[in-house]
Amino acid sequence: MENKKSKFSEFFRSHRARKGTYAIVITAVFVAIVVLVNILTGIAVEKYPALQFDMTQTQTYQLQDDTVQYLKQVDKDVTIYVLEKEKNLIAGNEYIYQADKLLRKIGAENDHITLKFIDLTKNPTFKSKYKNADWSATGQDQVFIIVDAGDEKYRGLSFGDCFTFNQNDDGSYVFASTTVEQAVVTGLLSTTSNELVGVDFLLGSGESEEYYSGLEELLKQNAYEINEVDITTGKLSKDSDIAVLYAPVVDLSKDSVKKLEKWLDSESERGKTLIYIPYSDAVETPNLDTLLEKYGMKVTQGAAFCLNPNYVYNNNEFIFKTDYANDTYTETLRDPSITVATLNARPVEITDTTAATPLLSVSDNVGVLPFDVAEVDSYDKYMVSEGINIAAIGTKKGADTSNAHIAVFGSPLMLAASTLADGTVNNANYIVNFCNTITERGDLGIIITSAQSDKRVLSDVTDSTVNTINAIFVWILPIIILLIGLAVSIYRKRRSTAQGRGYKE
Repeated sequence: MENKKSKFSEFFRSHRARKGTYAIVITAVFVAIVVLVNILTGIAVEKYPALQFDMTQTQTYQLQDDTVQYLKQVDKDVTIYVLEKEKNLIAGNEYIYQADKLLRKIGAENDHITLKFIDLTKNPTFKSKYKNADWSATGQDQVFIIVDAGDEKYRGLSFGDCFTFNQNDDGSYVFASTTVEQAVVTGLLSTTSNELVGVDFLLGSGESEEYYSGLEELLKQNAYEINEVDITTGKLSKDSDIAVLYAPVVDLSKDSVKKLEKWLDSESERGKTLIYIPYSDAVETPNLDTLLEKYGMKVTQGAAFCLNPNYVYNNNEFIFKTDYANDTYTETLRDPSITVATLNARPVEITDTTAATPLLSVSDNVGVLPFDVAEVDSYDKYMVSEGINIAAIGTKKGADTSNAHIAVFGSPLMLAASTLADGTVNNANYIVNFCNTITERGDLGIIITSAQSDKRVLSDVTDSTVNTINAIFVWILPIIILLIGLAVSIYRKRRSTAQGRGYKE
């Protein structure tokens, strides 16, 4: 027994045992370092979500640049309450998980913004603080988030605001995309803005919802209070600063025009503005024409075209870029190098330059094709040498003290949902910037184009990314570990050789 114990002790004192011990220690230290780095990385990402690396092709877990810039401007303390257990979001489906990541990044962008998770089963009195929220709603209308800026200024966001859904054949719904980023920013805008601006959309003249719904949604997402008013039977709100008449297919009655004029002339600190978008085809509107004439403008009975290849899209002379013609409405535009596009527009003629000025125009190789022309052999005889206006704004002629305006945009399609969602043109940015300027809201620092326009794809890691990950974990890290082991082995061997070859094992 004593002999065995002596051999056991001798082994642990031997060179071989020492080499094995060193190898075990080195391996253990290396593994400990890897584990520690992972733990510290996880803690850092949890505390600072911006450190998270997003390898998806569409930056699924990254905030939009406009969102980040806006969040940095928030100077009021706001709490974003997520009405769900925190662990449920982390363990939720891919869209819930994505929403969790985006919410955390929103909360991390500004010290004024606090993100909190509320379990309503453990906090039954929470609802009593927000009596205007619809707590009886279910399904997509159920409240998911409360954005609270204090002083009774809060906004409830439903699941339908924060996600889009597709309906199955059996009537059930499944998640289709995450729109929580846009919804929360809208909530922040509406609760932190000093004063909300009302916009009345005027209906009752055959307006197509397909046309005006895009602009309506865009303004709503940028914290404008939207109302729909039947111009034939209803009354415009005295608190609204903007009215929108979007592509009426029939003329307004004389009574409706008088109602509109009375609203325009009513007292207002910022002034009233009518945004008029005429129908794109031939429509006789003598009553509306009379109103426009008082503001120094006239809508042409024809379609604008452009033959300049540097302006035309897809070889279609009726779809082209425009030039900014009024610096007042571009001073705070985020990127004025991006142009506004027009589609099947009716030119806006300025009949009195003392009352009206252009907003958007084109001066080179343009013309107007009259609606009564059935076939076109050549565009030459319809060219206009002085250029054309696609949009213009006017004040009442001779009314020096009036701050009422009428702005005419000659194309319904240029402000339709599909065009506003197109990030290659500046249509959405321009119209929101115009409304911000005319109502003296200034530059809010963000233009939210559409809550559903950026349909994020979660399973979009590219092949190159996958190959990179495989290379790191399958080849690079093992090779590094192997090289470290070889280096240690060679170092130990040379050291033992230098000290002599007489070691007993």
